[in-house]
Amino acid sequence: MKSRIGILLCATVLTCVAVMPAEAQSARVSEDVWKGLRYKTGWIWIGILTADTGKWAAGVPGFEILGNAGRARKPVPSIGGGPAAVVLPKRGDRIRLIGAEVLWILDFKISGEKNRLVSPTTRRRSETTDETGISLPAGSELIVRDVRIERPAGGLKGIWLRISPP
Repeated sequence: MKSRIGILLCATVLTCVAVMPAEAQSARVSEDVWKGLRYKTGWIWIGILTADTGKWAAGVPGFEILGNAGRARKPVPSIGGGPAAVVLPKRGDRIRLIGAEVLWILDFKISGEKNRLVSPTTRRRSETTDETGISLPAGSELIVRDVRIERPAGGLKGIWLRISPP
């Protein structure tokens, strides 16, 4: 009898999750991902700009802007393999990830969240010490807390966002 109740309960939970809107599922997954971080913030890499012209050079963006507090902004022209232009997120924007993104905090494996506010643009990154081991899933909704652009290297500049859950 107990096993039948367990199976019925499990089936009910799975059915509820399956019919829950995708937005609610992704938001819940994002909250679960953040449980391991006290300050609930870190950095994600979102793309590349050309150093000389400032054009988007990363193909199709891995994010969409959901809300920008009514601030109009000029799209950045794109080169090859993507849309004609891309609107870049600004501080305070709400975004949704199109694909999964790795969360970075400088020296995370050495000093935890101590450097959570320090941009990855300040020095060369190391996968062995700076990756948090957290992957934010596609569909995660996030608030942009800071935007930093790297110094040019090889004619390109990476774009990093410090993000947190809404």
